[in-house]
Amino acid sequence: MWLVITSLLLSLAIYAALWGPLFGLALIGGMYAHELGHVLAMRRRGLRTGPPIFVPFVGAVVPIRDRPRTARDEIAVALWGPLAGLAVALVCGLLYLLGGSPTLGLLALLLGALNLVDLLPVGPLDGGRIRRALGRRSS
Repeated sequence: MWLVITSLLLSLAIYAALWGPLFGLALIGGMYAHELGHVLAMRRRGLRTGPPIFVPFVGAVVPIRDRPRTARDEIAVALWGPLAGLAVALVCGLLYLLGGSPTLGLLALLLGALNLVDLLPVGPLDGGRIRRALGRRSS
């Protein structure tokens, strides 16, 4: 658990020092929501996970203790992270449009872009996991 807390606080300190505390906190919140989407999807399917570990300038990762058993499970687990992250981006955007700080507008764009990029069907991204699972499903 010390690794989780240390990684979260280190990431928060770096982002807050570079871009301010509101931005740092909201960015960590958006990343946490993304990873929590994966965790909830895995737990719903009876899969065990560890807590999210934050990596400054990279994002966060959830250690997977049980691999998804089917392509459908893999797709759901991969998809729920970006969906949760996009929901946070939408909330930031709505708060910005309702008269919030420009920081919220920037966060809406950044979190939206990061979660959409994560859906690209390449490499270790969630979109790559979905592409590989779809390939398994059709073979």
